[in-house]
Amino acid sequence: MGKALGPVCALSLLLLGCAPAPPRPAASPVPSTLPALRAVRIGTVDLDRVLQAHPRGQELAQLRQRILELEAEMRTPLMPPQLVPPIPPSSTARIQQALEQRVREIQERIRSETQQQLEAHAARLRSTLQAEIRALQDNARAELNRFAKQVQAEQQAQLTARQREMQAALEAKVEERRKELEAAIRTYEEETARAYRDRLLNLRLKLEVAQPGSREEVDRLVAEYERLQRERDQKVQEFQQEQRRQFEAYLEEVRQQANAELQAYAQALEVQARQRVAERERELQEQLAEAVRERERRFRELLQAYQGTLNRQARERAHWEIQQAVEEAREAARAQQRAAVEEARRTLQELGRRAQERYLEEERIRVERLARQLRELQAQQRNLEETLLAELRVEAAAVALERKLDVVIVRHLSAPRGLDITDEVLQRLRRR
Repeated sequence: MGKALGPVCALSLLLLGCAPAPPRPAASPVPSTLPALRAVRIGTVDLDRVLQAHPRGQELAQLRQRILELEAEMRTPLMPPQLVPPIPPSSTARIQQALEQRVREIQERIRSETQQQLEAHAARLRSTLQAEIRALQDNARAELNRFAKQVQAEQQAQLTARQREMQAALEAKVEERRKELEAAIRTYEEETARAYRDRLLNLRLKLEVAQPGSREEVDRLVAEYERLQRERDQKVQEFQQEQRRQFEAYLEEVRQQANAELQAYAQALEVQARQRVAERERELQEQLAEAVRERERRFRELLQAYQGTLNRQARERAHWEIQQAVEEAREAARAQQRAAVEEARRTLQELGRRAQERYLEEERIRVERLARQLRELQAQQRNLEETLLAELRVEAAAVALERKLDVVIVRHLSAPRGLDITDEVLQRLRRR
């Protein structure tokens, strides 16, 4: 409605300016052009600033941080089971103690190095992912801004063309009506002149043949002649005035009709433009969301693949170093415990199998527990974000009404001609 007022008012002034003075045979209206409409008042709200500065923004940030910590904890496996190969007792007790200590050190060192490598790689992947997401968001905002400008330009061009068509039609209708009025006036003047012609000619002849000595008769004839002329001219003048009133009423009717038509057309264009921009924004948001999900999937796949590689390398390193330590211990105790080495190897394999089963079960239970916690936190995050966005929409709508804005754009868009109402929305949110 706001955008249509400019051209409607301009059209009203144009129609009043083209109404002619009392009709004259050679007169014609001077064409004029309609002024352009004023631009849509757009308000923008920086969603990121609002969420950061909201009284509950810290709560949302803490939820997000806790979710990231749980995700990292889920991707970090438990410490592999520590296996200590059995050493035959008796005189090899000191060798066994030294071997156990060395195995613990090997396992702890490899686990710590593996965890550090995994965390560093996860941080690099997360940084790259966030940079890609920011670039996608910037591209989406730029694309939506460009599309909005294009739609606005198309809308203005359509409205301007419509104004020109209406102006040409109005000028043609006014000119046609003016010609009809002039023809009606000329016809009436001719008919009125014919109606009075005989009586005026009769009086003129009487005056020409009147006797000079009959002064009173001459004066009476002159007075009657002038009265008839005045009566004739008055009828013509009254007819002209009536025609002018009808012409002005016709102009007013045509002007109001044109204003209503132009206003309706401008409103339809505005609604269509908003729908197109909103539809394009939804498309861009869906594309952005899909791109983010795809990169999250790729992030998890890369991290899992890297984690699998690290675990495999850690197992191989631990196995090799432990085997080396075991061989050294065995070599030291081989003279006294040659017969018990085979039994110790079988015992170690059984212990490893059992330890691996316990390890897998503990890891499964831990992952399920963390997954439940993660789902609960994600639900809390969604509920809090929906609450904050609902409050933002209410306060943005209130500010838009106070500032008489036509459109308030909240997500991923910058408008060069828009009015930034972020601070006002924040003030309202802090007062809630």
